[in-house]
Amino acid sequence: MRSLPLLLVLSLIPAILATSSAGFFDLTEFRRVTYDASIGEDFLWFAPNLDIRQLSLKNIDDFEREIAEKIPEEKDENYVFVTSKGGQKFACSLPVIEHLKKPTATKSSKNPKVYGDLLAASFYVNKCIHLRGNHWWTYTLCRGQTVEQIHGEVGSADYAKNILGIFDGTLTMPPYSESTDDRLLYVEESYTAGTYCDLEDYRQPRRISVRYECEPALSTNEAFIESVVEVKPCNYLMTVKVGTLCSYPEFLPVSQANTRNVACQPYLSKTQVREILEKRLEGQERTDDLEWEEQEARDASKMAERRFAAMTKSARRLYLPDKAKLINAEMDLRAAHFDLLTIGVELAGVKITEERNDAMWKRLNTVGFFDHVLYVNYDNIEDENRAYLWYYFNDPTWPKDQFPKDIYYTAVRFYIYKKS
Repeated sequence: MRSLPLLLVLSLIPAILATSSAGFFDLTEFRRVTYDASIGEDFLWFAPNLDIRQLSLKNIDDFEREIAEKIPEEKDENYVFVTSKGGQKFACSLPVIEHLKKPTATKSSKNPKVYGDLLAASFYVNKCIHLRGNHWWTYTLCRGQTVEQIHGEVGSADYAKNILGIFDGTLTMPPYSESTDDRLLYVEESYTAGTYCDLEDYRQPRRISVRYECEPALSTNEAFIESVVEVKPCNYLMTVKVGTLCSYPEFLPVSQANTRNVACQPYLSKTQVREILEKRLEGQERTDDLEWEEQEARDASKMAERRFAAMTKSARRLYLPDKAKLINAEMDLRAAHFDLLTIGVELAGVKITEERNDAMWKRLNTVGFFDHVLYVNYDNIEDENRAYLWYYFNDPTWPKDQFPKDIYYTAVRFYIYKKS
């Protein structure tokens, strides 16, 4: 499922509002509802009970007829039809707006320290956050410790630094219990005993309140300073946006609490059905061919491995006089493994381009065959790794100079997908 471009979302909103409000544009609804659009990739979304896996040359006509009958008409009022820049048409289902979440004015019964403890997650990566930009001052919040304002560089003539407050352990919350249209629920920390104010009429330590509010766009380990306001001389209010609090519905903006999803799916015309079904059959035939080729490559790889193992006396680093035969056997083994590897990658849905093919071969040839037990004798990777450990502890001829590593196949496959 992918997100739709913003332009597409915006183009759908008027249709949604008109549909959900009996043809009238509801400004309140527009402000209090967030529309989230997503796009699927299932071209048979309108026929969920149809098992496309049963498609064959014998029944392709029946499938075509059944699918064509179930495709929604473009005049269907349950959908809005839009076309992407690339020419693909989508059918988007409109959410029904019925009951919106309404704010309440009851006082929260939850202890603010419960939320305060959770705020630590937003500062797990960055212990201190900063607000710079075009401000005269740069502000630094080290949560649970201090808030500072700094101007200039240390040692410069205009350098100045004030401690706006030291955390005194006080956490508070407003009297309301959830966010509403015009204000967000927050958790506030008190920082006091800062640098003395240098104004004649306000000779007292600076202090600052740090207010934490939900920002849905942030992850749980992110935070940023939105603003710092001097509400009165040497008394400040800092607003910090965090992702942690958003996991609690009461902190969400009302529009976020009333999120409605616009689900869009690729739309097929009846004339496209046959083409889609034929392409799917071609893909299935290619998969069947690859599975057969994989078995052939697996058998060839096992034969090459047995030859190589015999020439090296079980590949345990014993001396072999005829180096030319050993080199040829190793090259045959590498080639057999490469064939098996490329088939496996293609079966996984990755297209093998010439560039990727060259990169895979180069990577395969950087792997030391003597450092790993080859995987082709095992049904799966897990069995092979378990065999490593068994041989390491039970086979006296097994090399003991290093603990068994994971199979080289893992490294090669990782490199392939990194390239893809």
